[in-house]
This record gives sequence, C-alpha cells and structure tokens, in this order.
Amino acid sequence: MRVLYIGNYDPGYGRNRVIVKGLAQNGAEVVQCNGGVTGGLMKFIRLIARYATRARGRFDIVIVAFPAQESMFLVRLLLTYRRLIHRVPIVIDMLTSHYEGYILDRQKYTPESMHAVWYKWIDRTAMQLADISIVDSHAARRFLAKEMRMPIEDIIAVFIGTDDSVLKPMPSDGHSGFLVHFHGNFIPLQGPSYIIEAANFLKHDLDIRFQIIGKGQLYDECRNAAKEYGLTNINWIDRIPYEDLPRYINAADVCLGTFGGTGKFHRCAPNKVYEYMACGKAIITGRSDALEKISNDGVNMVLCNAADGKDMADKIMLLKQDDALRARLGGRARQEFLDRYNPKQLMGHLLQELRDKQLLSL
Repeated sequence: MRVLYIGNYDPGYGRNRVIVKGLAQNGAEVVQCNGGVTGGLMKFIRLIARYATRARGRFDIVIVAFPAQESMFLVRLLLTYRRLIHRVPIVIDMLTSHYEGYILDRQKYTPESMHAVWYKWIDRTAMQLADISIVDSHAARRFLAKEMRMPIEDIIAVFIGTDDSVLKPMPSDGHSGFLVHFHGNFIPLQGPSYIIEAANFLKHDLDIRFQIIGKGQLYDECRNAAKEYGLTNINWIDRIPYEDLPRYINAADVCLGTFGGTGKFHRCAPNKVYEYMACGKAIITGRSDALEKISNDGVNMVLCNAADGKDMADKIMLLKQDDALRARLGGRARQEFLDRYNPKQLMGHLLQELRDKQLLSL
C-alpha cells in the first residue's frame, strides 16, 4: 500500500508525526510531499515542484496534511489527471476548523464579519473537495457535520495520540516539593487563566509549584494576573523543542490538560492529554464532550469542572495527598495509551474505516 502525504505542513507537529509513523507501522509506504509552512506564495510553488519530482507511480490513498484547508485546493488540482486514470481517495485532515478556531474560539472577528464568511467557506469547500475528512473527536465530527452541512458518514474521528518514540516514561532529574505541569499556546479553549486562579488558591502551600511552558494569545493576560495575585509559585518557561518536552512532563507529579469551557473546548481532544498518557502521568483536565471516549474519572485521569480554578485546585490537592492514586492513574493512562492511542492503533483504525467505506481495497 502506498500513501501520498501532501500539503504545506510542519513534519514535526504531533498530528503529522503520528499519521506518518502509524501508516508506516501498518505496512504502508508513505511518500511525503511537503511545500513547507513558510514563504507565502512560495510554499505553494515548492509544493508543485515537489509533487512533480516525488509523486511518482500509483497511490492507494492521498492524505492532505494538517493544516489542510488552503493546500486542499492546489492538491485537488494536482491530482486531477491522476484521478481520471485511477480514482485514488483523498482524505483531508480537518484537525481544526478555521471558522471554529478564529471566529468561535479565539473571537478574532465577529460571526457576522466577512472573515467569518470566508473561513466557513474555505472549511466547507475543502471538505467537499475530499472524499473523507478526519477530525480528532466524535464531538468535532458532529459539530462539523452540522456547521458545514456535510454528511456525517463522510467524517471519521481519528484520535490524536502522540509519537511514542519521543513521549514515553523516563527517569526524572528529581525535584523538591510537588510539581504541577502545563504546556500550551495560551488559547481560550485551554483556559490558562484558570490555572493561574488555581495557583492563587494554592499559593499558601509552599510545597506546590507550577511549571508553565509556552506563549500565545492569553499569555500576557495570565502573567499580569499572576503579578496582581502576587504569585511566586510559578516557573514561566518559554516555548521548548518538542524533543525536550518529555523531560519536563516526566519531572512533574501532576499534569494539567485544558479547562476553557468554550465551545471548541468541548470538541477538541488536546494533544497534551495523550502526551501525558504516553508518559504515564497523573492527569487533571476539564470535563468535555471531546473526552467522552477517552476519560474515565478517577480511573485513568481526574476530571474537574471547566472554567473553575477552585475545583482544579481542589483536585490538585487531592492528588498531592494520595501517592497511590497518582500511581494508579498514571499506570492506567499509560496502559490505555499503549492499547488504544499509539500511532499504529490509530492509523489501523483509519485504514479499516476506509476499507469499510470501500475506499480502500482489503
């Protein structure tokens, strides 16, 4: 089986790493054709050139890599002649909807703006140009089917997972006290301001420290809030290379997921939850529809109320006081990752779905 993995994408991003690695583990030859993510118009010119030199022979599947919307138009054009000879199915990775992300979650523009019209149009048209769209949760599948007026049977939920050759348990360098970890890009669905609230509720417990990694939209707001609270229990760390992430995760006693309570929060199963599971860590994250198939409160992770710093603080204290519970949660999370969310399992699920839809031969 040959797969053309094509688009303007970051090969180091978790979703792309999982798909490429998982397909190879299922016996596929994966031909990558990447125009890169920088350079404006030049990235599309590079994509055309690389398609001409690398996309030789017959492919059984074409997958348009995340972020896929803008690339989809060019990819479909490039494949026009090939699909006349052999109707290879096109799968688009709709990991994030532009309309949902920029308009509904980050609120960069109003829903009545021309930007909103544009983002919804490009989302829907890109999906229409593909045979199948993949998303990261069943909640996202239901949302896109309704919002973009697409047949739900043309959308497949493929959980994100993570690259288990990078994210895995490893010995910690050791630390004093109780370390709570979070990494992210500070967007509303992640709810970083509620983590600052939790740190404020816990500031009188001198054993508890937070390490917060990353930057983004709400970063300055969070730093200002921490300053107003007079917090000294947070270690702020800039963005780090992906390969360094396991060291920080494995050093922590508890790892934090997402807490925003926004609409996208309920539809997005965050990368970081799978990264923590792969490392076998005790996890606290907000209750969301996106985690309906993944989370089991008190068994593989602890759930708290979304948009509620006090409840998060209470759950941190619960785990601080119960070493055995932390160990059980981490062990169960790690085992479930190995059983269900590793790249081979996830891509095996996608390939079987395509076979069931008769888009891929047995």
